[in-house]
Formats: sequence, C-alpha cells, structure tokens
Amino acid sequence: MRTIHGFCSCFGSKTAVKRILVFLLACCTAAMLFACRQPTNTSFSNPASSAVSEQSGTQSSEQSGDAPEESGQDGSDTVCNFTQWDYFEALTYHGDAADVDYLFHEPMRASETPSPLIIFLHGLGDTVNEQQHGLTHPLVTALVALENSSKKYGAYTLVPGTPTAEEGWWTGQQLAAFIDLIRDTIQNYNIDPKRVYIAGISMGGMTACEIVNEMPPETFAAVVTISGVTMIRDPISLKNTAFHINHAAPDRTVSVESSRELHQLLTNAGHPKTIYTEYPIGDHISPLYEVFSGSDNPFYEWLFTQRLP
Repeated sequence: MRTIHGFCSCFGSKTAVKRILVFLLACCTAAMLFACRQPTNTSFSNPASSAVSEQSGTQSSEQSGDAPEESGQDGSDTVCNFTQWDYFEALTYHGDAADVDYLFHEPMRASETPSPLIIFLHGLGDTVNEQQHGLTHPLVTALVALENSSKKYGAYTLVPGTPTAEEGWWTGQQLAAFIDLIRDTIQNYNIDPKRVYIAGISMGGMTACEIVNEMPPETFAAVVTISGVTMIRDPISLKNTAFHINHAAPDRTVSVESSRELHQLLTNAGHPKTIYTEYPIGDHISPLYEVFSGSDNPFYEWLFTQRLP
C-alpha cells in the first residue's frame, strides 16, 4: 500500500494513475493489432508447382513455394486462391544469346488441359527485378481475380524484364534470347499453341510488334499494344492474328501517329481482326488502365476467345 500510495503521490491522485494505466493498455493493444496486420508472404513463389520444367536454355529459380490447398473439390468452378504476392515465380533464362530475368505463372489446373500463354512486356524505365513490378499491375490484378473465380481463365503468364531500367531490349542479343524463351516455354509447358497472346506498353508494345515480325506468322493469336508500336512487315500473313491497338491522342512521350499508321496499314491490307482505340484525353500511361483494369472488363472475354485456326 505504501508503494501504491507513493506512486500515486508522484502523479497527484489515484485518478491520474488510472488514466495513465488505461493509456498504456490502449497503446499495447494498438501495437498488437498493427503487428497482426503486417503481410506474412511477400515472395514471388508460384504455389502451383514446386519445380519448373527444364527448357533448352536453363532456368534458375530464385524462390519456390508449396502448393496451396485447391478449392472447388466439390466440382465447383472456383479453382484456387492466389494473391498478387504468390502468383509469380522469379526465374532466369540462360539462353545462347543472353540471360533473361522474368516472372512466370503456371495455372493451377495446368496438367488437366492446355492453357493459353499471356506475355506482357514492360516499358522503358522498368525492370523485372523491382519487387513491385508486375505485382500491382492492373493486368496481373485482373488475372489473379479471373483465375480465382473460374478455371476457364487460367493462363500461363510470362513477364520478362531488361537487366537495367535504362536498357531497351527490342534489338540485338536481348531480343534473340527472349524469342528463344518464348519458343522454349511453348514447347515445354502444357500451353495451347493456338492461344498465345502478347501485349506490351510503350517500348514493350514496340517490342511485341518486333517479335511478331521475327517469329512465324502462326505464333500469336492476339497482339495488344499500349502507347507504342512498330510497323508490321507482312500484315497479310497475319490475317488470323487479332490486333488490339490503344493510344491516347495527347500522349507526349510516344506520338499517337505511330499507332494510327499501324492501324491504317492493317486496314489497307484488309486485316479482318483489328480493334483500334484512340482516347481523346489521357497521357502515356492512362490507356494501360483503360484496357486492363477490372476482372469484369470485356477485354478479357475478348482476349480469351482469340484462337488461331
């Protein structure tokens, strides 16, 4: 009692002591709640498999993960419970021409039926080594939600990157190595060869067009460009490939004229599967969100129905 009385006398009254104790208890509770809210998994691991198939170039996995329990055991259409943080596995492709760092996703039901392959190419200034790259991208956000909701949207996803943010990769050895990576991925996984889609923004859109020029005409079922293109050399041979071209008219980084010219080229060649969207307002990046945001976006229904004969 003397101790308590002495403690109270230091702070003036028992009421003051009670207030201090209540304050300290509230601080402890807040600290515990904050700790519970911290993320516990920030890896790139792919929960769908514990190993990747070998390709003709070799791959080295930076991280690996265990497979989660699969939903829908009762026959429902729900297939998995991915998040943006466990959707990808970080890999390196060691090709003859160069090495390529990339993020890769294998769909949960990959062994059951051939699945499409979606390739996305970033723009100048990004690298695949930045942890945030790809993970909060509107395309990835939508693909995660789509695959979690329905098995028909499960797709292999390949997101390559340049070694540095300042380095382009639509020419030279980097491009050659990436084309080899695409070929090897199609050959070594259970991918539907008639449903390979390639998309890119800015430099990535230009690179997508260059890859289309370099590979056989019956490689891609769809090409999606955002704020950047290069001219297609032989549009007539690509009559079975759908083009989805997007650009904002006020773009000050890459002129909209290049996308207009590609659209005109395809139109003049009588290309039957071209969609061209020019946004009257916006900037260099804004069409990315217009095209990819939202799992209920009609774009994804369009994309997943594209198929080569």
